Amino acid sequence: MNIVNPTATVLANVSTYIMVVSLLIIYWFIYRQVKPGKSQFTRLGAYALLTLATTMATSKILSPQYFVWLIPIFPLICGRWRTPILAIFILIGGLTYDIFPLHYPELQNFQATAVAILVARDILLVLLAVLAVVSLKRMKASNEPSGPLNARR
Repeated sequence: MNIVNPTATVLANVSTYIMVVSLLIIYWFIYRQVKPGKSQFTRLGAYALLTLATTMATSKILSPQYFVWLIPIFPLICGRWRTPILAIFILIGGLTYDIFPLHYPELQNFQATAVAILVARDILLVLLAVLAVVSLKRMKASNEPSGPLNARR
């Protein structure tokens, strides 16, 4: 389903550029975070989450099944931000399910509640990327992995 109006047309035309610029900023951020000789294992999940969530949020198309791409990343998320990140992802999943398939006809008819749920879901997707950045800023790269996999040693 496409929304056709002048603003939507402009956004659709610039969305690819917004995505490319956003990803370049993220790649620069990741490059600046990587410390030579230090393990990045504990940061891998947050790097992947940040990259995928930003790609999804800035893409012209955001299909509900794209959220499945994020599921394999969550076991790799380490640190104290793991629980809030997972909670937001579960909330995103619930809101997505509420729209697709439960209330999709209401969304097609632009009913306020359905549109509000969709907008809330999309805002939470951006928040997911922001939390990935926050977790990376608070995390220190180390020589020894610390996280769920290292706890078994």
